[in-house]
Amino acid sequence: MDNEPRTAVGFWIESPKGAQWTNQGMTRLVGFLIEGVAIGRRYIFRVVVTDDIRDEAEADLETLMAEKGVDYTIHSPRDADMEAESFQELAEFANVHVNVAGWISIFPNQSSAVCLHAPFSTIFPDAIGLAYHDFSDPAWNITGHHVLWRERVSDHLQSSNCVITFSRHVAEDHVKHFFGVEEERIRVIPHAPPTLEGVLPFLKGGARTEESRYRAACLMRRHATERGWTYLADFPFEHVPYIAVSTQDRVTKNIRIVVDAIDRLVRSRHSNFKMFMTAHLHFGTHWTPMPGMIEQMQLNFDVLSMPDLPRDVHAAFYHCAELAVHPSVFEGGRGLFPAGNGRKLPAFGSDVLQRSAAG
Repeated sequence: MDNEPRTAVGFWIESPKGAQWTNQGMTRLVGFLIEGVAIGRRYIFRVVVTDDIRDEAEADLETLMAEKGVDYTIHSPRDADMEAESFQELAEFANVHVNVAGWISIFPNQSSAVCLHAPFSTIFPDAIGLAYHDFSDPAWNITGHHVLWRERVSDHLQSSNCVITFSRHVAEDHVKHFFGVEEERIRVIPHAPPTLEGVLPFLKGGARTEESRYRAACLMRRHATERGWTYLADFPFEHVPYIAVSTQDRVTKNIRIVVDAIDRLVRSRHSNFKMFMTAHLHFGTHWTPMPGMIEQMQLNFDVLSMPDLPRDVHAAFYHCAELAVHPSVFEGGRGLFPAGNGRKLPAFGSDVLQRSAAG
């Protein structure tokens, strides 16, 4: 097996200028798949990105349990002394300089995938914008973001060899219902439960000990110092019980209910529970109720944000937590994609949390 040539498969990724690579859901999935082929040793992934995001993507991939040049390669136009001002030009670079048997497009709205010469398949995580509406007029006029997204996805899916979903409900309710894709072009491939096991070298079998909590807390304090989070630079993560919430603040992620639970725990039960989340806090915004709730309830030192955590600090974030909550009303897969704690930790949905807050 080791002496046989590996089949090369390309990842097609359209990252607009200013986009983030690290800690995004689908780029995490790319990392998981690369680590999977490192174990199977039958395939090699060739990741194509823009020059703008190349350095961040390369640095992130180098943290994987996979060998660069053996399990994956990364490519951008600068490798060929080219410039790509558009994703169509990026596809021209890929067609000439990246030899693969086929491509995987990680989003269904990556319209320039149709310019690739080799066959491509499309990962379809969900159609949140069509299932959970933004009811503002600008979203649905002729140039509204929902309208344009739907048009791009529709054009993309017509050319895709197959559409990959993580669950049957997305295949039926989103891919078929919204876009009319035929059953024979749909493949339902549930993703495995993510894990951060092995990221923390001092963690044995996921067991939590005083020493492991201390070492994990030291990782978090060091990172807080590096990021300038002064309140957390000497915070006793290993001693103060906290709820860990690792997800972005979106319409389907009901984070505000966790904030409400913390408020009740602190004020009514006089508990010292805190909440740490990886979602960004944007005070003064109105598209999400959470920042306003934190200000109104004066929970600024009880509900705190720790965004963009590296893999080892993210694992430490879970390891020190007393409880993990994923307050989601919808998931595109059959389980929690943001989870991955390296130890057995209870994770509850919104219904359980609401009963806890009400109690």
